[in-house]
Amino acid sequence: MIKYKSSIGNLSGGERRLVEIYSVVKSVSQFAMLDEPFMHLNPIQIDKVKDFLVEEKQNKVLIITDHMFRHALDICDTLYLLTNGKTHLVSTPEEIEELGYARV
Repeated sequence: MIKYKSSIGNLSGGERRLVEIYSVVKSVSQFAMLDEPFMHLNPIQIDKVKDFLVEEKQNKVLIITDHMFRHALDICDTLYLLTNGKTHLVSTPEEIEELGYARV
């Protein structure tokens, strides 16, 4: 159901998150920072957001923080893991596991 004329208060949490992501990414700026953009989204919405972010990263620098590292790996050109007070450049789930962040 398309809710173009709905107020933000009438949208679900996931729909509000989509509006937030779109507004931030489409703002007039060279950079956009997104904190856990996949939170509160269903799997179909996550796939659409990932497609949107891949397209938009051609226009601006996107800085994303997220615990859902698999989604971040799918779309990021460069991924850093912050653990034990240090940042580590990673490119595979196995590297994330080796650093003790998650089991894969």
